[in-house]
Amino acid sequence: MMNSPRMSSPSSSAAPPPAANAAHRTSPLRLYPKHSKPRHYRLAAAVAASTRRAGRRSQSWTPPGRRGGAGSIWVNPSAPPRPGATSRTLRRLVELDDLDAALRLLLGGPSTSTPAASDSVPEPPAVITCNILIKKLCSRRRLADAERVLETLKASGAADAVSHNTLVAGYCRDGRLSDAERVLDVARASGAANVVTYTALIDGYCRSSRLADALHLIASMPVAPDTYTYNTVLKGLCGAKQWEEAKELMEEMIGNNCHPNEVTFATQIRAFCQNGLLDRAVELLEQMPQYGCTPDVIIYSTLVNGFSEHGRVDKALELFNTMLCKPNTVCYNAALKGLCIAGRWEEVGELIAEMVRKDCPPNDATFSTLINTLCQNRVYVELSDGVMLRSL
Repeated sequence: MMNSPRMSSPSSSAAPPPAANAAHRTSPLRLYPKHSKPRHYRLAAAVAASTRRAGRRSQSWTPPGRRGGAGSIWVNPSAPPRPGATSRTLRRLVELDDLDAALRLLLGGPSTSTPAASDSVPEPPAVITCNILIKKLCSRRRLADAERVLETLKASGAADAVSHNTLVAGYCRDGRLSDAERVLDVARASGAANVVTYTALIDGYCRSSRLADALHLIASMPVAPDTYTYNTVLKGLCGAKQWEEAKELMEEMIGNNCHPNEVTFATQIRAFCQNGLLDRAVELLEQMPQYGCTPDVIIYSTLVNGFSEHGRVDKALELFNTMLCKPNTVCYNAALKGLCIAGRWEEVGELIAEMVRKDCPPNDATFSTLINTLCQNRVYVELSDGVMLRSL
């Protein structure tokens, strides 16, 4: 009997399904180049190579008694610290506000018990880092520690004007003016005192109402006072309502070729407005262009508010309408206050509408001013979209 040809099984002869082909084409093993290895294989090979190198290092020579395995670290106790290591550590401690650790490192210093370290020159402290440390200690009222840092700087010859200025200002803020004077005398004797040092003490005198001492120091200081120094004394004189002394000091300031700035005028204008000396405030406003100063919105707001509170509404509106800068909400509120006090309600509504139109929307202070003034005058009004409609 003739054997019929053997029929192949459909499962063995049929082509693989499309899904199998797709899976075969996207197999991860076929994504790598011909001579490359998978990433996990390369990583394992790198780790093995590193281990072999570490093993070879462990078999190399190490000092007697210091044999260690792979990755062991041997430190020579007689070797001096690396240059700058103390300064870097101190800077980091100060940055982290760990002031106690910074003080221990700075005042205690590195150990010098070993022969190699005892023969080396101590590392001088970093003056910038120490100045920051002094400032942080003063802000925490740790003035004794701050002075210890200054003494350490002076012992190494690294103390500068900033070191002394910071401590003088710290003592003044704490009201310890005698200590501030003592530090200033030391700075003056060492040549480290500058105009900032004297200004710091002058500011302390003014804060403590010792204006006579402030005037004496500004007249006798061996360095020329600057604008900030004069502004400090002017602020103290205006706070004490010593108007004539303030006027004389400003004349002296100009005579010494120390031109006033915007702060000079703003300080006096604010004091004049608060005490009803409005005409003198306007005189100062008119003097500003002579010294290259331009009044800002704060100065105008102060003037408009001063005239409004004293019932001189027309002058307040004149200043408001002739401003050299764009008014803000505070300035509008000052003008509104004057109109409310004068009972000029229609103009109040117009000004509020102008605020909205000029993209300067009213704030809480605006409505508080309106409500308080209206209630005080027993006037009831109706507002719609920020515009006054009628008054009863």
